[in-house]
Amino acid sequence: MRVVQRLHAKLYAADDSRAILGSSNLSEGGFDHNIELVIELSGDTARDAVSALHAECARHSRDVSLEQLGKWIARSHDTVRAARAAAAEEPEALAEVQADLDQMLGFGTASSALSTLAVPDVALFISWLETTPGLPGAQVILDRYRNTNRQNLSGHVKQCFFGAVRFLWEHPEFVPATSDALDQLRAQDVYEMADPALRQAWTAHLDAHALDRGESFSYPTLRGILPPSLGGTRQGGGGGISTFKRLVPLVARRISEGHLRVS
Repeated sequence: MRVVQRLHAKLYAADDSRAILGSSNLSEGGFDHNIELVIELSGDTARDAVSALHAECARHSRDVSLEQLGKWIARSHDTVRAARAAAAEEPEALAEVQADLDQMLGFGTASSALSTLAVPDVALFISWLETTPGLPGAQVILDRYRNTNRQNLSGHVKQCFFGAVRFLWEHPEFVPATSDALDQLRAQDVYEMADPALRQAWTAHLDAHALDRGESFSYPTLRGILPPSLGGTRQGGGGGISTFKRLVPLVARRISEGHLRVS
């Protein structure tokens, strides 16, 4: 089996002459009552589509045997069941399962000199936001950190903050433009990270350091709350995507001012 964590489309190929390509999961909902978009391909069109998909995915895929997958499922089953049954989502609940999966797939192999954060305690960053609530995204981050709306997202803020700090210190070339982007946003706008180079560098960073953990951060946790479009593994709604996107330019602004340091 080959795993492509950022492939969201589904392809069902009966042979090399007929295929169904679209959004439907291989489930009752996907082929019964959900609203999905699929196309049926045949002949040369099907063969071309399957070949193109294989060629594109080969660059991003990881091998895993059925035996490896079965052992991982056995190890993870009880933890996943317990997490699903919990009344509230806890980002840390599946961190060990995520780390186990990433290790099996060969992610997180890079060593990092940025093992800890020194001065930039998240509380100091929050104190700065309190003095600049008019910055785009600042008030949303403050509300989530304080749990003002009872969304239990303070853990998301912490993990996304540390990830953004470590990434931007590893890639200072993105700091000026990302910081300047704040001046183009309105208060409630979300920074979309539209620069392909920025997104590619971030997802590569998250893949390379997938197993990194420190006293205040856990990349397995961060990976589990971000969707595949940002290098994570979360499927469906929710998660930390809007929190992360809002934090990136705010962290860049703080770094550009010389107030965040990583050791």
